[in-house]
Amino acid sequence: MEKREESRFIKGLICGVLLTLVCMAGWTAVYRINMNRRIEQMRTGMESGSDETAGENKEQPAEQSDELQISGDAVLAKISELQNIINSVYRGEIDSDQVEEYIYVGLVAGLQDPYSEYFPKQERKQFEEETTGAYTGIGGI
Repeated sequence: MEKREESRFIKGLICGVLLTLVCMAGWTAVYRINMNRRIEQMRTGMESGSDETAGENKEQPAEQSDELQISGDAVLAKISELQNIINSVYRGEIDSDQVEEYIYVGLVAGLQDPYSEYFPKQERKQFEEETTGAYTGIGGI
């Protein structure tokens, strides 16, 4: 009698675990479908909105010159769009100061000049330590 009860318990346990896994897989599929739908809605909304705001900029090729000429309104509009996407989809912790610093890194990197580089605060400090040879701490000057 005990073996039969033990056998029924094990079968019930296995069925419970399998049912839980099936429910979790179904919930995950529904969540992903809804998330993909939301992302697609945001993209289509931005594409139609950005066409209206960008206007002539998309039709004309970028001119090359010796001076940096970036439309502040276009940059702010694009950053605003990206912030909306990040705020609605991204679930990790955000260090706004770090994101801002790397906007500047990207601006200088866009020059594609191997001799031009923007260092965020922490990286600049490390770069200065490496190039000056002045170190503090144990064994330092």
